[in-house]
Amino acid sequence: MILVGNTAQQEARRPIAFALDTTKLELQWEEYLDGGTKDAVVNGLRGNGAAFRLYGDLFDGKSREAYFSTLDKSGTAGTIHAYGAASTDSLQSLSLAPNGGILLAGSSASFGATEDLWVLRVASDGNMSFNDTSTEYGT
Repeated sequence: MILVGNTAQQEARRPIAFALDTTKLELQWEEYLDGGTKDAVVNGLRGNGAAFRLYGDLFDGKSREAYFSTLDKSGTAGTIHAYGAASTDSLQSLSLAPNGGILLAGSSASFGATEDLWVLRVASDGNMSFNDTSTEYGT
């Protein structure tokens, strides 16, 4: 079983993932996701047992940007892919697209004066192929 959460370490918030053997109730591994100089918060995790996808927010004290990363079953984190601009951006949902790729949804204030619904489509390598906000619905 893979569990994720957030921890404060050396005055910075960092996501942490754990693998737990549920039959023995023993910790198999733990991994911190490194946000570099930014605080990082994990908002969700999706996976199939072999590969997991993390999404959340990075915060540098002034602005918040969204991120997506991967985590394999041994706890090795992949590259952090950051999205957004110099305002408040956050991801709250991840779904696998029927014809490949990953759909991310959240909110963004980087593309307008208000915080709006934000939808992205990224490839498994993190490259963005679609990015749109909607002021019609807002969040």
